[in-house]
Amino acid sequence: GFIVSVDFFINNIFQRSDTIAPYSTIWKATQGNNIVTAKAKDNKGKITIASAKNIRGILTSGVADVWSHEETFSLFPNPTNSELFVQYNSTSKSSLSYKIYNAIGELMKQGSSTDCPADSLFSLDLSSFHSGNYIIEVVCDGKSRFKKIIKY
Repeated sequence: GFIVSVDFFINNIFQRSDTIAPYSTIWKATQGNNIVTAKAKDNKGKITIASAKNIRGILTSGVADVWSHEETFSLFPNPTNSELFVQYNSTSKSSLSYKIYNAIGELMKQGSSTDCPADSLFSLDLSSFHSGNYIIEVVCDGKSRFKKIIKY
């Protein structure tokens, strides 16, 4: 399945839910260590709890991303009519896979690479896809990130 909502907890106290990727929260940080955890729920009702992140509060506010790690990716152009480029940035060489789901969670396309350089750019042909919204999941070394794709 794919994630439909994420509940955020700071020091085991519920803060808020987010239903739009990338899932994040903003809170008034306290001085010292703050433990940030996230509970993700997918479209099939499965709940996964993300690893707790220890964030040292030295400012009066903080921002946390549920998938906060060195790996990131961007999509362009988005919206797209045919070809979509995926740019993946990491601090090290790693394995990478992707899956594209339609609006009802059906797998539409997938692929993988076992030897992905730290900074990669690859293209996906979406010309056969119908107009609509899709979700791409990019997995690197067991860590998933999701983004919305708009096909026109």
